[in-house]
Amino acid sequence: MFSRILVPLDGTDVSEEILPTVSLLANKLKAQLLLLSVIDCRALDPREGADECGAWEAHSRERLQQLVSRLKEDGCDASALILQGIPQEEIVRTAEREDCDLIAMLSHGRNVVGWALLGSVAYNVVHLSSVPVFMLTPKKAQEFPRIFEESLIRIVAPLDGTKAAESSLPYAENLTRNLEGKLTLVRVVSLSRPSLPGPLAKLFEKRDQRMTDRAERYLEQLESDLKAKGFSVERHVLEGSAVPELVRFLSELPNSITVLCTRTSDAYIPYVLGSTSLSLLGASGGPFLLIPHVRELWRV
Repeated sequence: MFSRILVPLDGTDVSEEILPTVSLLANKLKAQLLLLSVIDCRALDPREGADECGAWEAHSRERLQQLVSRLKEDGCDASALILQGIPQEEIVRTAEREDCDLIAMLSHGRNVVGWALLGSVAYNVVHLSSVPVFMLTPKKAQEFPRIFEESLIRIVAPLDGTKAAESSLPYAENLTRNLEGKLTLVRVVSLSRPSLPGPLAKLFEKRDQRMTDRAERYLEQLESDLKAKGFSVERHVLEGSAVPELVRFLSELPNSITVLCTRTSDAYIPYVLGSTSLSLLGASGGPFLLIPHVRELWRV
């Protein structure tokens, strides 16, 4: 499923902190790595013009070649590419042109050559990309290689009962199989529990119980199907507000990769990298595998 991974770098040490994690993934997935630096000449001193842009390009080329050599020493099939243009557009365009089926990037980096992986670039890449995006914070990038080597990796699939959300499952299955991990299914049930007089309170309690039971049956069926395929699976139904519950759940699983679609019909992921998704990423640090939404399954 993943055979060629595009890794955008912005020329800083921070952006390069993703490489140990990506090299581990590439070796497990038997995937090639393509390192990309995009020089945004609009952000450079206009008085220097082409000279400064050329200097940055030469510097980036030398650094990328050093990184490629280091990755090859680690057993990775790696190459590099340098382009000029608007970063998010070139990243998305390169992924398509170079037949990359995954983009791996940090959730932010420092702005040195006119772009940063925080805010508009990250948002636009994920929003515009037709291929999945693997994302984590710099702090988690420092920790994850050790966790990867020492712990069983859990692939977490948050689901809301829709076919759109379930379209992430093939990716979760692929990661679980290749990383020899455990697949964890999660569904959050938002319960009402208002403060009402006895008879009315009982009606809401019965309603909430039906919702919880329905969620349990839904995950139980998926778990049964996945176990029949040979996967190690566990399921969790969480009760409460979706974002806080998922944040709490993920914070207790430092050895996890969360796989989710960029849009579902549930409230906790209405738009990828909006406030709710940023809350999940910020709290857990990732890694997240974000799957482009399937438009025909998404009803506006």
